[in-house]
Amino acid sequence: CRGGHADIVKICIGWGAADWDWGLRTACVGGHVDIVHQMLRLGANPEYSIGSACMSGSVDIVNMLIDAGATNFEEGLWNACIENHTAIIDMMIQLGAKRWEGALQGACAGGHVDLVKRFLPLVDPKTGVDAAMERARRSGFPKIVEMLNVYI
Repeated sequence: CRGGHADIVKICIGWGAADWDWGLRTACVGGHVDIVHQMLRLGANPEYSIGSACMSGSVDIVNMLIDAGATNFEEGLWNACIENHTAIIDMMIQLGAKRWEGALQGACAGGHVDLVKRFLPLVDPKTGVDAAMERARRSGFPKIVEMLNVYI
């Protein structure tokens, strides 16, 4: 599914493969709209794959999963922040994601200074910055660590 080989997916279905959720997740990561559609038709749960879709950056796939019932917009926000997919970040916020600490952690993990600046004012400096700072430190972004130190 991840490689986008629809013909192989059909063979696996014919052999009785039934892990549609894993197939959906890997198709989302690979950005394969046709296979995502097929996995959803077979009964895959869109909730398990919204984060993968948001990380992949495919607005079309994210919309497909939302149309199929996905509602974990907090996970979607966090994953979109890791990869700096601003259109999807805005979409997740519009749909109700408000866990700013998670968004800040994702931005720090991805090293995205612009996103850190966007979400930092929305986070309580006493409780919401330590985990983000640790993510930036572990991910190798000293400039972001310095930025967070100034904030707290």
